[in-house]
Amino acid sequence: MVIAEHGSGSSLFGHCIGASSLPLVSITTHPSGQGRQVWYMGGGLAETGVARSSAEQIAAARATLAEFLPWVDLGEVRFDTLRIDRAEPATDMRSRPDEPYAEAVGDSIVAWPTKLTLAPELAQSILALLPPPRDDATDHGALAFLPRPSVARPFWEGT
Repeated sequence: MVIAEHGSGSSLFGHCIGASSLPLVSITTHPSGQGRQVWYMGGGLAETGVARSSAEQIAAARATLAEFLPWVDLGEVRFDTLRIDRAEPATDMRSRPDEPYAEAVGDSIVAWPTKLTLAPELAQSILALLPPPRDDATDHGALAFLPRPSVARPFWEGT
């Protein structure tokens, strides 16, 4: 997957569709802690990128953006790559699932969005598996002695 961080532009959630069932590139954005935009570039770009080096993958991402979003100024964009092993639930036909997966297992919920664009649908599936809220569910006083957990730094902000 390619991560592109830049200071200009707005949020983008899009798919560039080609002749196959896999989008040529899928882009979702997230604001960084410094007020910049971080673009996650998946889809076909990520799938074919498995066979590329990081430098080759970044070059492919630049070429893809230049072709399909030529008005975007890439001059100040910081690119990086992130190798991820795809994890998906098994299907009867041994094919990629068409929908997110959520299943209650004991007192836990096992969940996979199967792809980033299905994350909102996954959230709805998880909510449907949760018990209805209790009237006293907003009283967290009994937990006050616990330390507040820190939030991990995003990958694109370094370590």
